[in-house]
Order: sequence, then C-alpha cells, then structure tokens
Amino acid sequence: MASKSGLTGSEIRDFSGGPNIRDAASQLAANECEDAWNITFDERGGAASRLGYGKYNGSVFDATAAVKNVFWSQLLATTITQVGTKLYKGTSVSSVKTFTTAALVTFAEINSVIVACHPVDGLFASSDGSAWTAVSDPDAPKGTCVAVWQTKLFVGCPDGSVRWSAAGDPTTWSPTDFNKLWEKDQQAIVALHIGSGQDILGKPGLLAFKQESAYRISDSATGEYTTIDATVGCAGALAVVGVGSKVIALSRRGIFWWREDQAGMVEASDQFLPLWGGDPDQVNLTELALWCAGRKGNRAIFSLTRAGSTANDLAIEYSPDQSWLAPRSDAMSCYATSTGGTEVLYGGSPSVNGQVYEVGTGGTDDGAGIAFRFQTRWIELSSGFLASVWQIQLQGRGKGTCTVRKDYASSGGDSQPFDFSSATVEYDTGLHYDTGLTYDIPVYQSTLRRYSIGTCRQFSLLIEGVATTTADAAQVLGAGTVPQVGEFGLFGITWLFTPLGLA
Repeated sequence: MASKSGLTGSEIRDFSGGPNIRDAASQLAANECEDAWNITFDERGGAASRLGYGKYNGSVFDATAAVKNVFWSQLLATTITQVGTKLYKGTSVSSVKTFTTAALVTFAEINSVIVACHPVDGLFASSDGSAWTAVSDPDAPKGTCVAVWQTKLFVGCPDGSVRWSAAGDPTTWSPTDFNKLWEKDQQAIVALHIGSGQDILGKPGLLAFKQESAYRISDSATGEYTTIDATVGCAGALAVVGVGSKVIALSRRGIFWWREDQAGMVEASDQFLPLWGGDPDQVNLTELALWCAGRKGNRAIFSLTRAGSTANDLAIEYSPDQSWLAPRSDAMSCYATSTGGTEVLYGGSPSVNGQVYEVGTGGTDDGAGIAFRFQTRWIELSSGFLASVWQIQLQGRGKGTCTVRKDYASSGGDSQPFDFSSATVEYDTGLHYDTGLTYDIPVYQSTLRRYSIGTCRQFSLLIEGVATTTADAAQVLGAGTVPQVGEFGLFGITWLFTPLGLA
C-alpha cells in the first residue's frame, strides 16, 4: 500500500464534554477528556483548576459536633447553622437553640418568620433567628423536610404524606390538610423543592421526593399530585437544588434533573455510570441522608460518600447548560447560597467539627494547596496508523508537570515540568536597554512548545500540579475588579505530525 507523507497539524480547543469514566478510551467524544480532578470548565470549554475555600466562622461553633445544615436567611441577611443539636446565628459561637437530638433540621421562611423543622421535636418559629418558639398547634407535623409554596408551609412526613399550614401562617394547621403520596409505596417523603414554570394547564408545582420516586403537587388546597418518576428520587432533604429552569436531584442512581417540559427525571450523570452502578460499590448507599446539593452561579455542586466512608468525601460540579461533570476533593456536609448584593456559597465541613467555609474563593483549601490533574482524550494521529509527532503546543497558564502517554498506556510516559510564566515576552535582548529580565506584566495565557515525542499511533497528555494561588482573568469591559480564576488553565492543544504509513 502507498504510504502517506507530509507534515500535518490538528488541534483541540474545546474540553466542555468533561471527563468520561464510562466509555472506552477510543470511544470518547471530541470534547471529552480521559480524566480530571479538581478541574472546572468555562463556557467555551477551557479547563482550569478550581478555586478553593476559606473559613466563614473564625472560631468553630462546637468542636465536638459536626455541621449538619446551613440555611441562608433572606429575612436576616445571615446564616442559621445547625451543629449537632444546636443552632447558631451568623458567626457567633453562642448557640440560640438546642434540640433533643442531632437529627437534621430543615428551614424555610414565610411571612417574615423563619421556620425550623425537627423530625422529633417538631416545628419552631423565629422572627430574629435568636428566639425560637415551638409551634403549639397539636396538628402541626413532625417532618423530614419543609418548603414554602403558594403562601403555605409544606412539610414532608415519614409516613409518605405531605401536610400544609394555613395560608400565610405556619403556626396554624388543620387535621384534614394533608395528602398521602401512596401511588407507588408508603415510603417517607425525604425532600421538597419548588418546581419552575407551569404545566400545560397553567398550574405551578411543588416537587416531592422519596428516595426512589418523584412527584409533582399541582394544587395547594388539596395536595393533588402526579407521579413524575417511579424509580428515581432524591437521596435526602439537602440533595436537591434549583439552577435556572431545572430542578436537579442527587439520587442513589446518579444526578437527575427535571423541568416542566419533561415527562420524568432526566439523567445527567450517565458518563459517570460506573460511580453509581459499579461492582463493587463505588459509593456508600447507607449514607444517602448525608448527600447534599448547592448552587454557585449557574453551576450545581453535589457532595456524597464514597464506598467505605461515613462522611461526604467526593464533590461533583455540574453545568446544567453544558452538561459536564467535574469531580473534586472539596466535599461539604451541606450548602447554602446567599442572596442580595453578593452571592456566597457556604459549605459545612464534613471533617472539621463546627466549621463552615466560604466555597469558591481563594487559591487554597483553607491554606492547603489544591492538587489537580487533567488528562486529554486519546488523540488519533493517522487513523490509528503510525506517525511521528514533531511538535506539541499548549495554550494556557500556570505550572505543573506534563506527561505524554502513548498508544493507550495507562501509566508511565515521558514527564517534564512546565511553567507558562516563562513564556512571557521579553522587552528586548538586554543589549541596549536593560538586563533582559522578563517584565512583570500580567498574562492571562501563554503558549508553550513541547518538541518531538517520537512515533506513536495515539497520544494523551496528563497534566498534574498543585495550585496554591489564583490568577487574574481579563478585566470585564475594561473596568472594575479583576475576576479571580484558578492558577492553572488549559485552553488549547495543537500538534504537528508526519504519517509514517500503514505499518
């Protein structure tokens, strides 16, 4: 057969498919990657190390108990945090309420009142977050989750029913204002979340979840409902979040979303299928109640327990718009997003008792460097036939180590350190003006050239490093505070090669 000849080039500039751990290396899509850890993706498909987190409360609330929940109060413009059996307001280490057990407390706000729902002690109300009064109505439920919908307080109950208060009054309850969501089973209602939009009849909805089914309540007076999924539900009270038009739930089967134009829950985590349905188990399904969800901008973040763990130790960032998933090490026990002038994502530490963090800020995890890695998909050079790679160029920022792996090798490879800052342009050669030192001019990204890697049929680049700071993004419209981004970034790879024939 005749052989091919001549220098050929190609490139990748879109990594927006994220990591795919389900499919074989040769099956990955053009925008997917082989592996990623502590990496996030921008709207054009660039890959970057994630931002870190720092302390919210300078002193721990209680060094003997774990953070169970954080609630952002729009009424008070501060947080209410559950640590063990106690509640704390803002960053004060003086507790404002003590319950009889450390069971999860869920919160809602209605008619200038904050409501706390304890599964054993019942409902409590507060107008200032400091003084809490028990709801004394004998018909008030003791539930697992709570939400406000159409001026009523709804409570999900262990018997599979949903109960609701009088309009505008969370302290008044009727013994007949409930409905049992028993179409499939009598399992507990574990989560409630307001649906977005309206159905074809113009009715808004409230979503109610069991661990293995989901329902849409369409009438706040009767509790009339429709089963929207008989197999997919929500892990627990904290494991559902709304981002834009989608309501997204973390379940025992993965991450699923729903909106009004869908007949049932839609899977978002199929590329991570081995994580949910692995053999042996990859996640600890006995700790579903610990799993949680949060929102930062237009992204959702989930935390869950890996197999063998009894605390959340894996975080996954999800983009509802681009559909990528990105695994991370900054798992939290709960999340809350502030409203108002500045959006802040708060997270409870699953490993440091009494500590709450601000998530998505700074270049370290509470002072510790952030280890990251990113491996590209396997790049076919000449339809799988032998080729000689003359040059590889990377466009990005930051520093670390780049390893070239060939021909689907799962380990080894030629490793070399890289530092994009060394690619900044010198003003002159130093012969006439200065010593030739590099000028300290901020560079958002640069280009590095890695020369011949020899012959192969496929290659993949594994990039690893430890981020300890942030980088400056481009200034927005030429004014204002410069946005902070991850220290490392990769925005494109180009390569030149010569086909060597069909051998």
